[in-house]
Order: sequence, then structure tokens, then C-alpha cells
Amino acid sequence: MLGVDAVVSGGALYVIDLGRVNAGVLGGAHVDYDYVMKNLVMRNPGAYSSRSYSIEEGCGTGEVLDHNPEGIPASEVKGMLRTAYLYWLLKGDAERRRLFFEEVREAVGGASPRRLNRLSVNAEAGVMRERVVRTFEEEERVFERDVFNKVLVRQLTKPSTSDYGVYCIRDLEGRYQVMAIGLRPGVEVSYEIKVGIVRKDEALENALVKALSEFSSDISAFEIGRNVKLPSCDNGFVVRIGYGAGRRWKTVITLLERFDRGLYEEVTRLMSSYLGKPWGDSTIRLAKGQVVGVACIRVVP
Repeated sequence: MLGVDAVVSGGALYVIDLGRVNAGVLGGAHVDYDYVMKNLVMRNPGAYSSRSYSIEEGCGTGEVLDHNPEGIPASEVKGMLRTAYLYWLLKGDAERRRLFFEEVREAVGGASPRRLNRLSVNAEAGVMRERVVRTFEEEERVFERDVFNKVLVRQLTKPSTSDYGVYCIRDLEGRYQVMAIGLRPGVEVSYEIKVGIVRKDEALENALVKALSEFSSDISAFEIGRNVKLPSCDNGFVVRIGYGAGRRWKTVITLLERFDRGLYEEVTRLMSSYLGKPWGDSTIRLAKGQVVGVACIRVVP
């Protein structure tokens, strides 16, 4: 919040370090916070901040959304890969799709707000598991595990402070705006993805690349169909990830819409009721006229 956690001065946003502010108050005496901000911090914000960012585009709001220290954390990348893989599995396998839809339908039929966050997780359990045979003391044992237990994503590089800027996030209708600290266009972040627990699982690795390609192509087509401009990623796949990405990129709702319109509408109604607002695709977040959350993924062998 501006004036509390952060201040703006000279075209930059400074994130306040309360430890430095407290140290700057002589004798630790109780002093009105507004007085301290005005007469101490604003005179030399750099001395009382932990980090600062250039303001690329401001807006008239007191709220500022901070960024994740990792930029795009490995867990979020793995989540995106999981969604793409699930989408690919369900789209190409009618039996898996039937099992998944049945589980979703059952959950929706008796869902309460406490269960909504488990709806997809429970449905995935039936289609994202693999049978594993192990021999223990000459006895074969069969068990199941989530196939994504074999996928490890590790972040190799992290953005520096200079890779971020402060932007004004708006919607197309002009009803919403908020300042946010986000990655600048063109910033690259590298990850290592290992597939396999004991040895490399080449089949799953190849499937992940195919899944990412198909997921990117299908959802990008939906975006283009509603006049959302996406970049062309040379030798890569365009995705939307993180804040403002929308339900199409974070769920497999597109498959429900395509294969079971009734279930799609039921899930949409339930989510809208839970959120207290329409759960749909109408809201598009923009920063400097560009859609937020867009990234190009390049797979390097």
C-alpha cells in the first residue's frame, strides 16, 4: 500500500524497510508514522527501502501488487506443465475423459465451497496415475503413483531487481486498475526439467513436449478468437502464466466446454456462486496495452 509499505519518488517506487525506518527514529521513541514517512522517509527514500523499481506506467490507485522473489517460481511452471499434460491426455483419450468428467460431475453435484479447491485434484487422481511393479524379496508388488511425481522442475536463474518495473494493470472495460511490480518484456528465466526418478523417462518427456505444443496451440486459438494479441514465439510455445492468465490456461475448462456443455455450464455456475462474481473469460488484464502473463517457452534438449 502506497504511503505504508511503499512510496513513490522521482519516477521510482521504493519498498519500505521498516527495520531501517525504526533505526532512523532517534532513541526508538514513539513517533507518528505519517510524520516519519513525510519528514524522514520521503526526504531520502533510498536509505529506508529494501529495493526500488522504475515506474513504467502509473495509475491513480494506492494499492501495489508485489512480485514473487523468484519471478515465475518452479512450482508454477510445474503446475502449468501438469495442466498441459492433463489437457493432452483427456483430449486424446475418450475413456480417461469419461472418468474425469464423471468425477467432476459427482463433485459438482454435492460440492460445497470447502470442496471446490479439491474438485480438479480428485478428478485428476483417476487419470494421472500409473501402475508400477516392484520386486521386494522375490515378491512382485504393484502400486500406483501420480505420474507427475517423476517430473522435477528446478529454477536455474532468477531475475534481478532491474528486470522488474512498475506497471498499471487495467481491464478493457476500464472498471479495474491496480499498480503492480512485474517482469519486463524480454526477460529470460531458465529452468531444468528432469523426467524420471531412477532413470530418464523419455516417453513421458516426449509426451510433455507434445502436450505443451497442443495446449499452447489450442488455447492460443481461443485467445486469438476473442481478439487477444499474442506474440509469435520462434521455436517455442506461447502460454499465459501467473497473475491474470485466466481460467483457460489454468484449468481444462476448454475440454468441458467442447465435450460436455452441460457440465461446463454447471461448473461455471458453481464457481461464479462461490466467487460472488461471474467466472468467465470476459476480463482481460492489460499493461501498457499488452496482455499480462504472456510468456514464450523454449525447450532446449
